[in-house]
Amino acid sequence: MATKKNPIREIVEKVSAERDADIILYNGGIFRPCDETLIRECISRGQTGRRKNVVPILVTGGGDPDAAYRIARCLQRHYEKFTLYVSGACKSAGTLIAIGAHELLISDHGELGPLDIQMAKKDEFFGSQSGLTVSTALEALESRAFQAVERMFIEIESNTGGILSVQTATDLASKTVVGLYAPIAGQIDPMHVGEAARALVIADAYGTRLNQHSGNLASPTALNQLYTSYPSHGFVIDREEARSLFKDVSEPNENELALVEALGAMGRRMNGAQAMPDPDKTVVFLTEPVQPEKPRKAANEEDRNGDEGDKSPTADAAA
Repeated sequence: MATKKNPIREIVEKVSAERDADIILYNGGIFRPCDETLIRECISRGQTGRRKNVVPILVTGGGDPDAAYRIARCLQRHYEKFTLYVSGACKSAGTLIAIGAHELLISDHGELGPLDIQMAKKDEFFGSQSGLTVSTALEALESRAFQAVERMFIEIESNTGGILSVQTATDLASKTVVGLYAPIAGQIDPMHVGEAARALVIADAYGTRLNQHSGNLASPTALNQLYTSYPSHGFVIDREEARSLFKDVSEPNENELALVEALGAMGRRMNGAQAMPDPDKTVVFLTEPVQPEKPRKAANEEDRNGDEGDKSPTADAAA
């Protein structure tokens, strides 16, 4: 009786054959020790057990830039071509991994996000926030304060008929605005501001190194655009937008789309906790290791040895 084949296995084998690639599903937050799980599996397969190329399907809300860098570096190191399949949300540190890929496959459901690394929230054990949140808050506060000084100066000059000197009017406006905004500014932690700035510097440094290998960023300013040009952490960078940032962005073919359909929710929506992922459930190699072919010469020798082995002493004696 013939064994019924797994439909996911069938489509995995088709995509793997088309691209001569190992297929990996990574669904969850990008944190340690998930990077270790992926690196260990790549190493354990050895050169003969790995295929020439790799296609990870990455569904993530982001996470640790160090872990993201290690994952991307590992895939660059062990495979000739690294094609990232963005089938759903692939945010923040997921975008950092995308910079390391030679090619991006982005489906209609797929979306990258700005390269703003997630930081722990101040005075909270759990939870994270975008590194851009702090800088955006500072920029908004600075802009509002400047506008308030300007508006108040004009009102003072207008209401006094210009009797007051420019210096006096400026001092009055400045002191009033300082009194209004000082309590707000006083809540800003300089250390937290420094951490936010450092997080963006880390993203830039890792992105630069990964792109030196992949060469897939469309321009020298693309990396800077990824962490300064978008207003929110959740901003959608779809396939069309991605083509303005990356050189090689494609739409998945029929089999690649069918693979994500076969995976169901795991192929599009992040499964489980973002901050505390289970490595064994987060990183799954969908392709089995390549089995080495038996050398033809050795096989022929075994056949001959088998024939000679049939000539046992008993058989000779009978002859």
